[in-house]
Amino acid sequence: MINNIKNSLYNFLGIGIFVLVIVAFSLLIIGGAKLFEVLYPFLEGTSSFIWGIVWLLIFLSIVPKFRNFTGNGIVIGTYLGGAIFWLLCFYITYSLWGLLGIFVGVLFMGLGVFFTAILALLFSGQFSPAFYFIFVLVQIYLVRLLGFWIISKYKLKESMHSDIVEKNSIPVETDNMKLLDSNDFEKTENIIHQYGKVLEKVGRETIKKYPAVVYPQSLLPYPKVVIEEALKDGLIYVEDEEMKENIKGCLGSLVAFIDDEEANIRNSKILKLKASIKKHEKN
Repeated sequence: MINNIKNSLYNFLGIGIFVLVIVAFSLLIIGGAKLFEVLYPFLEGTSSFIWGIVWLLIFLSIVPKFRNFTGNGIVIGTYLGGAIFWLLCFYITYSLWGLLGIFVGVLFMGLGVFFTAILALLFSGQFSPAFYFIFVLVQIYLVRLLGFWIISKYKLKESMHSDIVEKNSIPVETDNMKLLDSNDFEKTENIIHQYGKVLEKVGRETIKKYPAVVYPQSLLPYPKVVIEEALKDGLIYVEDEEMKENIKGCLGSLVAFIDDEEANIRNSKILKLKASIKKHEKN
């Protein structure tokens, strides 16, 4: 009889503790949501600043000697920006689905909040903000991978200069048996340098003017075919396979420069999505 009473008391105590934990967790969530409303203007500005720095670091990575610094900075920036985005997803989930949505998100090691926010927006008919959230989530993941990739790269430009010092002219075997001498190298280097300046400029303006990460082709200092040829000259000049992969990455960035009208349309769509998000948050 006494044992039964003790067991019953233990059961009630266990239930009581469980209820207290749930209540405490719920109050923490509610308090966190209220705090986010107060801090959001500051967090939004901080997020914009962080991503501006991240994109600047990406384009500064064109300079080989900066890559160790810029690569690490990019990775750290994506974690900081991702943390602020997580808080926004947390708030959206709580606002639309309440405590149940938060519990579901937390069950997946906290990362589920990203997806519950997107699902909550979709089910509430807010498709534009939902697609924008998907875009941001993909951007965080891809930019972080890019940061790790940049860290692993060698100092391409310094290596090319050392090769020029060692030998004034070197035949490079290609399909056309092209010869790359010091004059060719200086011309190629100048084209790449001017191209790098454009990348730095659009990097500073990406957040405000080019959020779709596509740019008007008219910004390029030379026609795309000329820049592509200069990068290919660098590609055939270097023997190291990892160096070649790095130059291919530079070639890949040319894809972001497209027809002016098409670039303006794509960037305009993203800017409208961001404006819609801000309008929804104010309401």
